[in-house]
Amino acid sequence: MLPDWLDLGYSENAACAMYRGLRGLSAGVGELVADAQAVMSCYQEFNLNDVTSLYDEPTAVPLIAAARILDLLSRMPMQLVPDQRAFAGLSSAVAYGMYGNFASSYAAIKSVIQKLPPLTPSIAVVVATVAPGYLPMMFSHVASAPAEQSFLQELSAFLSVGDEQHRHSAAVAFDDCLAAAATPYERSLLMSSRVALEHQFQLSIMRVLGNSSATFVSGYLERLRDAGLRVLFPTQFKAITQFGLLDSKENFLIGLPTK
Repeated sequence: MLPDWLDLGYSENAACAMYRGLRGLSAGVGELVADAQAVMSCYQEFNLNDVTSLYDEPTAVPLIAAARILDLLSRMPMQLVPDQRAFAGLSSAVAYGMYGNFASSYAAIKSVIQKLPPLTPSIAVVVATVAPGYLPMMFSHVASAPAEQSFLQELSAFLSVGDEQHRHSAAVAFDDCLAAAATPYERSLLMSSRVALEHQFQLSIMRVLGNSSATFVSGYLERLRDAGLRVLFPTQFKAITQFGLLDSKENFLIGLPTK
C-alpha cells in the first residue's frame, strides 16, 4: 500500500534526532513532511469497514510514525515558522485520529489551536472529527456554513445517543462538507479525517456500551455523556468487544499500552 521509496523508520529517527539536536541521521523538513503526508494519503483509501484492524499496532505503524514525525516538527521553532508549526500540529492530530488515538489527537490540537489562523468551516470540521473533545467549541466557526453546521449537529447527536440514524446522517453530512471544501489542502485534511470519523462511530461510548448485554446502574451512561466522555480508547473497545469484558463476573487485570 505504501510507496517503495518510503523509509519511515529512517524518517522518524531523523525527526527525533533533529528535535533533540543530535548528529547522525539527517533529513530535510520538506522531506519529512512529504513522507508523513504520503502515508496519510495512502490511508485515505483504507477500507472503512475494516478500520478496527487499525487497533492492532502492526496495521497502524505507518500512521503512528507519520503522526510522530509531524508532532515533532510542530515543536521545532528553528526549523519552521509559527504558522507552519501550527499546521504541522494540526496534521499530526489528523494522523493520530486516523488510527483512533483520539487522546493524542486532542493533545496535538490543544498545543496549536491558539496558533492557527481563524478557523474556516472546513478546518472546524477537521478539528471536531479528529478531536471529539473540541466538537462543542467548533459550532461558533460554522454558524454561516450550512453543510458544516449540519455535520456537527448530526455528529453531536450520534455521540449523545449512539444510534444508527444519526450515524448515517453524520456520514452523509460529512460528504457534503467534502464537496464544500474551499481549497485542496482542506479537502485533503477532510479526506484523511473521514477515517477518524469512522473511528468515532466505532468507539462511541453510547453505541458500544448501549449495545452491550451488560446491565448498568440507572443513569450511568448518561453521566458518562454529561461528563464529556464520548469515545473509548481502542484498547478499551477491544477489551469489551473481543474479550467479553462486560459479559463476565470475573475479576480482570488489564494492561493498556500506549502507542
